[in-house]
Amino acid sequence: MSGTAHKSTKKVLIDMYQALHAFGQRTMAERAGDITIGTLLRAVEPLAQPVIEERIALAGEILDDMDNSEGALLRVQLLIQVAQSEFDAEELEYDLPDIRIKEKDLPRAQKGPDGWKNATSVGQLIFWLGPLYDWCKPDPNDAPED
Repeated sequence: MSGTAHKSTKKVLIDMYQALHAFGQRTMAERAGDITIGTLLRAVEPLAQPVIEERIALAGEILDDMDNSEGALLRVQLLIQVAQSEFDAEELEYDLPDIRIKEKDLPRAQKGPDGWKNATSVGQLIFWLGPLYDWCKPDPNDAPED
């Protein structure tokens, strides 16, 4: 699958993967939306999984070095939070497929052209999709059919 070079932080890549995963568990407005989500998930998962595993391992390394003294748990939590924040901010480069999720693909909670606005947490998921969402102004003639 051809793609476009993209650069972001590790956190952005993880957020994209998690948003795709959340959309993958919903019924999109049209079958084309389900296919787009599946295609993007297939491309992004192999990029995101090693990053997620590395992030989890980072916390494991800190826990392995933990002492059992009083107050150690709070210190360890803070160390993990700082280490993972620094890890999340690291930039990486990867290729993303050239397909994008469009407004007409989004899940909808009711019929009609504005029905998608009632779908739970769609706005946050769109934000996390970042470059995988088509941010162009929607064409009113391109609305999903009821």
